[in-house]
Amino acid sequence: DRSKFGNEGDILIALPSSGLHSNGFSLARAVIKKEKLNLGSEFEGKTLLETLLEPTRIYVDEFLRLKDSINAMAHITGGGIVENLPRESCQMDLAQRSKEVPSKRQKSLN
Repeated sequence: DRSKFGNEGDILIALPSSGLHSNGFSLARAVIKKEKLNLGSEFEGKTLLETLLEPTRIYVDEFLRLKDSINAMAHITGGGIVENLPRESCQMDLAQRSKEVPSKRQKSLN
């Protein structure tokens, strides 16, 4: 039970993935084959191949800067936050969805 690490009032910060990683490639290969996609075709301003080969972003620098303020962390995979937090016995009020970082945390993330 990991719910003991979070406290009421804690802020949930979700950092975006830089693309497909590890397990995602099995699904990507299946879709490419099924849909007969061309790896040279444009996808989000780059070729599909370039998009798929985007290096994995590692968040070590962000973690090191924020570690004293972190109560809990999770690597969220398929299903995202909405499907994974309940599996870990966590309950969060996600009613306020925002892409903005609270001002007091903004400096730490930059």
